[in-house]
Amino acid sequence: MGATITHSAGEIIPTSMPNWAETSEARTIMHPILGREDDDVTFRPFGMRRGTFIFVFADGAAAHAARAVLRTAQKFGLEHSEIPEIAMTFVVADGDIGIELGAAGDWKLTIPFREVKP
Repeated sequence: MGATITHSAGEIIPTSMPNWAETSEARTIMHPILGREDDDVTFRPFGMRRGTFIFVFADGAAAHAARAVLRTAQKFGLEHSEIPEIAMTFVVADGDIGIELGAAGDWKLTIPFREVKP
């Protein structure tokens, strides 16, 4: 089955999801102390996941419809039948939504995401 994005009015099911890249912000703070070679450290939890993923659609109509939904202000759910580790609730943030017509006639939608609590 692959990836499924849930939203307030239904689901988006792309043909494939060939790319996934995520990071988590390190929030630990280093405090340089004059006259000491070691710093004081304030440990803080890491941020939630953020990054980009690419969804592929068989035609332009499906890609543009998905883009229209992903441009609305709401939380989305992501699940993948073969990769359970990427399941999350996310918002589109910190970048640009991109859409591209591929050489094979498929459409690629690039989405910047930030994980949020459900």
